[in-house]
Amino acid sequence: MHTTQVKFSNRYRDVYLFTQEANQIKWEGPFQWYRTSEDKDGRLTMVDPSGGPYIEIGSKMEYIAPEFKNLFVSALAWQDGSVIITCNESDS
Repeated sequence: MHTTQVKFSNRYRDVYLFTQEANQIKWEGPFQWYRTSEDKDGRLTMVDPSGGPYIEIGSKMEYIAPEFKNLFVSALAWQDGSVIITCNESDS
């Protein structure tokens, strides 16, 4: 299985690591200060660490890195201090 890793530095120079395996991306980093939102069923719909990046359901992951072209966020979940981003692929 092919794994893609990308480092992302936000406006405060915090570094986040995005590791893609198949249709999931593990988002690791210093989640010390952040905000989230949930839908009425308690499912995570948005994560926004201080300084970014802001990621919500429907976000284009290409804005994080060109390696994630055509990937759109379909689900978010916390797992052991990291965020698991499930993506759908689009040809557009």
